[in-house]
Formats: sequence, structure tokens, C-alpha cells
Amino acid sequence: MKKKVTWKDRLKYWFDGKMSQGSMGLIKLLVIVTVIFALTLALIMQGLGTTILYEYDTFGARLYSSFSASITGFLPFYSDGDVQYRTFVMIAAIYGIFVSSILIGIISTGLDEKINSLKKGNATILEENHIVVLGFEAGEYSLLQELVYGADKRPCCIVVASETEREEMEDSIRQNVKCPKNVRILCRTINIFDPSTLERLSLADARTVLISPTDVDRTVRSILAVSRVLHDAPDNKVKTIAVLSENEYQIPEAVLKKNNILLLHSEGTIARIMAHSCTQPGLSQTMMEMFHFDGSEMHIISLPGAEGLCFEELLCRVDHAFPIGICKGEDFFLNPDPGMKLERGDRLLVFCEETDSAKLLPATKLATMEEMPSYSGAQDAGQIIIIGYNEFLSTIVEELPENVRSVTFADVDPKYRDEVLQGAAQRETPLSVNFFDKDTSDLATLEELAKTADHIVVLSDHEREENEADMQHIFTIMNIRDIRDRLGLHFNITAEMRRETNQNLLIPDNETEFLVSSNMSSLFLAQLSETPELVKVFDELLTNEGNEVYLKTAEELNCVGTRTVLELRRLLMPQRYVMIGIMTAASYQCCFDFSLGDSVTLKPEDKLIVIGEN
Repeated sequence: MKKKVTWKDRLKYWFDGKMSQGSMGLIKLLVIVTVIFALTLALIMQGLGTTILYEYDTFGARLYSSFSASITGFLPFYSDGDVQYRTFVMIAAIYGIFVSSILIGIISTGLDEKINSLKKGNATILEENHIVVLGFEAGEYSLLQELVYGADKRPCCIVVASETEREEMEDSIRQNVKCPKNVRILCRTINIFDPSTLERLSLADARTVLISPTDVDRTVRSILAVSRVLHDAPDNKVKTIAVLSENEYQIPEAVLKKNNILLLHSEGTIARIMAHSCTQPGLSQTMMEMFHFDGSEMHIISLPGAEGLCFEELLCRVDHAFPIGICKGEDFFLNPDPGMKLERGDRLLVFCEETDSAKLLPATKLATMEEMPSYSGAQDAGQIIIIGYNEFLSTIVEELPENVRSVTFADVDPKYRDEVLQGAAQRETPLSVNFFDKDTSDLATLEELAKTADHIVVLSDHEREENEADMQHIFTIMNIRDIRDRLGLHFNITAEMRRETNQNLLIPDNETEFLVSSNMSSLFLAQLSETPELVKVFDELLTNEGNEVYLKTAEELNCVGTRTVLELRRLLMPQRYVMIGIMTAASYQCCFDFSLGDSVTLKPEDKLIVIGEN
């Protein structure tokens, strides 16, 4: 049976609706009540025939008196009208005191709400040509710091939007990011997956929208939300840039192009770097410095006088920059064939400090290079110990250098061992695979394992929460270091960490190398925010197809001794490598700033940083 709705129920329903409207709803309700109250008093005074001073004995005068007293709380003088009139106006004045108090409270509450809203960062952004960063994690500041470095001395506005409270974001950024006066960082607290709230960031007027490194689901949802906002923007030229660490979601190429989305696929990048870092200490540091704004980076330039020259001639004549490729329209050719020519409209891809660093020297007759003895091959890399498992373990196995002959895996669940064996089977060089079945959380067992190691790799468990996985790593690394120092062992450690803040908890040393995927992704995003065209270059460098970055010993490349940079470039050319820098074995210090005439003395263990196909 349907319940009967009484007039009290309807009145309560109406009152609740007004109250739910916030401050404006309360003010409207107060006005209605005040008008009804003043009108009621005026009708009563009119009916009783109360006398008003100065013989304004009209209904309008009585209504005005009651209404003004209800608003101002003004009490009548003794001489104003008769006793009845003064009594009713006094009642109106008392009501006015309550009205004033309530109104002050409503206004105060409304102001507090507005101030709190502004504190949360709900104000609309009115900037133009700004950089929008979606997503913020306390402790992850690499992306913001790189954007600040990239601004150099140019005015720049960076808008950081996240679900985190604005005050918390501002405090964290202020304490951890060095921000010069020409750079402003604005924070906003919004739902970055909601297109209606993203509109407050003025995305259509932005220069670039960057999706801060995070998990794949959040990245894809952010991309879709931004695309929805920019879909109806006239002449949309805003680039949306993100890094995807997995190919779980395949966004059609046509959709990416239509919405100006640049996706850098870094699937397995950390795994590949770890595979090479475990036998080539310093590779991760090299990658960090390569993609860091504070120093040399990649530039796409038009070099006057270079038209018609082949890549081999450019390697011998371009000074104060390392030529690494040729850009023909939208296509990039990294480490191209030496005979490829730079034609009209083509541009040169160089590695140097500034866009105007590269200089083309006059053509000169080059001395004949002596024939170098062939390299006999690298010695056996020794025993590799890999502790832990994640979905990229098979990639690590496939990418291990050719001189790795034996690997022992610890803490790998039996159900994943077939994947490891399949990865080993796909290698061109044979690899002996062993599984260590004892629990490495036991110190005696860990010591037994460490005694057999030449290189130890510690993998992060991606199924665990980030901080939990990192803390487990920290104790494992501390124990391995203690075993190494206590027993006088000699091996290097390569460890994967999930959070930059956790990595900073451990004291660094030259024999421990950390790889943090969010750090690498931040560097790539910052570079792409300045030069979006480089996305194809990064895609090639970060996958196992095409050219990659390698550390090759001087002995391996037949470059031992004192030579000029020009001679080194010419020696590497037949081996199909292009040089971008040098790392000394003793200090692991990288140097990228060379001119053609600089002389370099290389020991057999010193390494050249090169780009090529292995």
C-alpha cells in the first residue's frame, strides 16, 4: 500500500532540498522566511490599527518598518508610534539579530568553503603554452626536475595535477625540486581520469600533456580522459606523451595520430639494461646521463653546408657534436649506412650540449688508418646469479651478453622455470641454466650462493606492492654487501628498485648499480616534451630491434692507446658503431663533451659508449 505523503513530509522534503544547495540555498531560504515574517507583522499591525509617528499610517509604512527592523535589528525610539507599534517593531528587531547572526555564519562558512576549494587547487588554469603533468607521487621528482632543467632560462609554467592534496604536493615539490625564478609550478587537486575536471587545466592551450610514470591501467585511463577533453578542441596541436612499460593495451595507430598521442613503448627496457649492466657495470648510469638535460642530449638540427654529404663524411667533419643519425621527413635512420647522403630538407640527429654546438669543419685529406688486428673475443663473463622473478626474466636471459655461459636462478617458482628455459633456448650462444632451490632469506644459504658469484642480479617482484618489494630488496642487498665485504669476495650487484625514495635509503657504492624504471621513464618524457619527434629514436633504442646503446671495452673495439676522437670515429665505422662518449673503468665517470681533435688515452678496460646493432 502506498504511504500517504503529508504536508509535513513535503515541507521537510522542500527544506532538505534548500539546505543541500549550500550557502546560496541557505541565503535564499533566509530571504523567503524574512519576507514572510515582515509581511505577517505588517498585516497584524494593520489589523490592530497601530499608530506610527509622523502620521504615516499606511500598510506600506508598516511593512517597511517591520522589514527594515528584521534586517538591521534596529530598535525603535520611545517616541516612535504607540506601544503596540513599538512592541511589534521590537519583535522584528530581535528577529533581525538572529537573521544577522545566521547570515554572518552563512557568509563565513561560504568563504571557508571557497578558501578550502582554492587550497585544494580547484581554480581554473588561465595559462597558455604551459606543460601539464598528470599524476604525482611523493618521492618521485625526476620528471619535474628534468622539466625545470629543460626550460633553461626560458619562462616556463608547469601544472601538476593529481588526487593528492594541493598543499602536500606544493610542500613536497618545494623541498625537493630546485626551481629557478623563470619556472613556476602550479598544483591542482583533481581526478585525472575525469574529463570534466581536466577541463580546468586549460589543456587546449597547453604546449604538452605528460602522463607521469605509473602503472599501465592509470596511464591508459589518463590518456583516454585527455583525448576526450581535446577531441572537440579546434585545431588541436597539443601533444599527449606517455610511457607504457607493457603492451597489455594496444591503442590503434590511427587513434594515436588523430589525438596527437605519443606513446613510448619501453616494454622490457629495464630488463635489457639489467642484462647488460650485470657484466658491464655503469650502463644504467650511462643511460641516465645520456637522457639527462643537465649536459649533452639528442638534438635534431639543420647543419649549413652539410647538404650532399654522406654519413661517413659527416662523422669526419662534424665537430663539438656526435652525429648519430639522419632524419628524412618523419623517418629516422640511427647509425645509418656510411654512404647515406644528407639530401635537401633532411636533418641531422646529433648528440651534444646545445642545438648550436655542432660545427661543420672544412674538408681535409685524412691519413690512412692502420689495419687493426681482429678482436679475439671476450673472456667468459663468469657466474651470473639472478635472485627473484618477474615477467621480464626471460627477456633478461635472452639479452645476456654472448660471453655469459652460465646462470644460476634463485627464488624462482617452479611453475615459471619453463619460461626461463625457453628464453635460454632462443639465444644464439649456448647458456647453462641452473636453479638454486634453497631459501635465500637464510643468511647461511645466501652466503653459500654469493661465494659462487661473479655478478649478482636482484629482481623486483612486480606482483608485490612497491614499497614492500623494495624493502625486501634493501635487506637482501645489505646482506649481500656484508657477505662480500666480510669474506673479501669480488662481484658487482645490479638491483631493480620500484621507488626512487627507497633507492636513496641505501648508501651508494661503485659495485652496486640500481635501476629505477620510473626514473628512466621520467627522463624520456622530459626529453620528448621538448622534442616530440624523438619518440621513434627512443622506441628503437629501448627495444631489442635495431640499434641500442652499448658499453664496449677499448680492447674489444681495438681502440687501446692514445688516439684522437676523429681516429676513434673512423675506427668504429667499419665495426658499424657510432661513438657518443667514453667511460673510464676506474671511476665509472662518463664524458660526452669532445671535439674532433681531442686526444684520448684508453686502457683495455676503459669503455666507449656507442650506438649500434650488436
